[in-house]
Amino acid sequence: MPSLLLLCLGDVGRSPRIQYHALAAVDDETKKKSGEEWEVHILGYGGSACFPQVERHPRIHLHLLPPPHSLTTVKSRTLRLILAPIKALSQTFTLLRCLLRPGTSFQLPNGPDVLMMQNPPAVPTLALGMLMRMIYGSMIVVDWHNFAYTLMGLHFGGEGSPLVQVAKEYERIVGGMADAALCVTHAMKKWLKKEWDIDAHALHDRAQSHFRRQSPSEVHSLFLRLQEEGLIPDLERDESWKQAEDERWTGEHADEWWNEDECTLRQRAESCPPYDRTPFTFNDGKTDTIQLRPDRPALVISSTSWTADEDFTILARAIIRYEQEIARSRQEEEEEEEWSSNHGEEEEEDMSAVQHTHTPPSSTGVRTRRSARQQPQTSPQHSSHSPPHASHRSKRQRPLPRVIYIITGTGPMRDAFVASLSSVKLRYSRVYTVFVASADYPLLLGCGDLGISLHTSSSGLDLPMKVVDMFGAGLPVCAVNFACISELVKDGVNGRVFGSGINSTTPAPASTSAAPSHSSASPPASSSATSSPSSTPPSSPPPDSAIELSTQLCDLLSSFPCDLSTSSAPLARLHRGAVAWSQVRWEALWRESCLPLLCKRQRELAIEGRKRAWWQLLSIMLIVVGFILMLS
Repeated sequence: MPSLLLLCLGDVGRSPRIQYHALAAVDDETKKKSGEEWEVHILGYGGSACFPQVERHPRIHLHLLPPPHSLTTVKSRTLRLILAPIKALSQTFTLLRCLLRPGTSFQLPNGPDVLMMQNPPAVPTLALGMLMRMIYGSMIVVDWHNFAYTLMGLHFGGEGSPLVQVAKEYERIVGGMADAALCVTHAMKKWLKKEWDIDAHALHDRAQSHFRRQSPSEVHSLFLRLQEEGLIPDLERDESWKQAEDERWTGEHADEWWNEDECTLRQRAESCPPYDRTPFTFNDGKTDTIQLRPDRPALVISSTSWTADEDFTILARAIIRYEQEIARSRQEEEEEEEWSSNHGEEEEEDMSAVQHTHTPPSSTGVRTRRSARQQPQTSPQHSSHSPPHASHRSKRQRPLPRVIYIITGTGPMRDAFVASLSSVKLRYSRVYTVFVASADYPLLLGCGDLGISLHTSSSGLDLPMKVVDMFGAGLPVCAVNFACISELVKDGVNGRVFGSGINSTTPAPASTSAAPSHSSASPPASSSATSSPSSTPPSSPPPDSAIELSTQLCDLLSSFPCDLSTSSAPLARLHRGAVAWSQVRWEALWRESCLPLLCKRQRELAIEGRKRAWWQLLSIMLIVVGFILMLS
């Protein structure tokens, strides 16, 4: 049975691609195509739980080491420079003890047939991989996720630092000595060939088959459990939250926004016992089924490691702008209602005066029609009898929904994000930063309505795995723009891209610490402010990503909730695009791109085995001939 060793110098539970490699190698279709069963060993750090499929599979063996201390929490750059080589030496000795002493961690006395390493990190894994090839003759495959020297530059003074330059040369030379290479984008494949002369196979990340949309009953059971575990509070006891939604259903134009069936379903949801309903679902006693609530908030999900390559102040400011937009639109509704009540009596008096004007009976109708034709035409926006804001509310839209934001993951910059919103009173939004178990992560994505990715690559050549998972769950994504994001997110097809100047028409709020007023929220600055002459070229200031993101949120959620399978609403179209993208799964791509590399190695081993057998046979024959000659 051929063996594959996956080396991941990081938290294995938070390295989905490594786990996907393992699952694909032991898949039944892989066995049919290669004709052999693979035995997989994963060597890496513990910490987070792995996928249940990985932990339970009989041919996948986990060898987890205690995680080292992270240097990202060390603020002093000088201290990081001192501790970095000490940490690298400690990791080297730990891995040498596992890899070069058979039987200590796993039973591979002759070494693995194939050693696949995740890069980054490059120190010391790349060098140890070359050592394994020298000792055991293992095939070495480097899976390029990103570049270690670019990540090092974030903490050690940029690419101009001498230490970073040394790391770059080490990564180039030692990484180029591998027998084969994989990478995550076509852009990275071209860069590796052009800059470092490394031939890599592009293997795009794809979600596994357990990422999918969740049914209402699955959504119901998940959120009941999350509430019991305390990860999500019970919003049924939050009166201000419930009151914010009541405004959508009791306004003057509510009958234009909701049909009779939706109103009836909402009444049944309200009458359901609190212990058997969530913000999104309820147990309908009339039909004895779990139903989605018509008054449910939109669920927006993001995941992160809370590191420097993701700027979550963008999301914080976008949330505040979304709150301001809801407050502004609802204030306009109140002003229109007030205008209607104040001007209703005046219109009745005017009509009464017209009816009591003395005119000959035979010419009343003619005179009235002529008067109407001769009266100057007044456009609605300039009419004294038009309600405020009528110019941009000619077609009434359903008010924007409330939003629950769930951000999963742990990391060093989480507290800063929480602090940026701690002083803001959010009425229409709730933000929760949680860490869910790996088994619950695909379930949570399958419950969402929209995903957000703030990942910006340190190299500009890798893609965020979170977006792949979201697409797998049928979740469209708003993603920040960078060099190769178009390989994954097709703007207007399966998601939206922001941070590229699109929709950037208004200046950003001054800071995220100013809470919006819910009684009289200030509307965004008018577009005339940005169209005035400026001493700087229009292209010099960068587009405000928070404005673009909040604009996209308003656009996509304006028709929420809607039928995702049939509606022509923007959110529904993007959902169908994400589902179409996810039809090709990781297992199929892996068997197409990666398995041939491993099968090639097996053919080489078979040829070497036959050569050894012939040499052994020839040696035996020579010994027999020599023995006969001695006897004669």
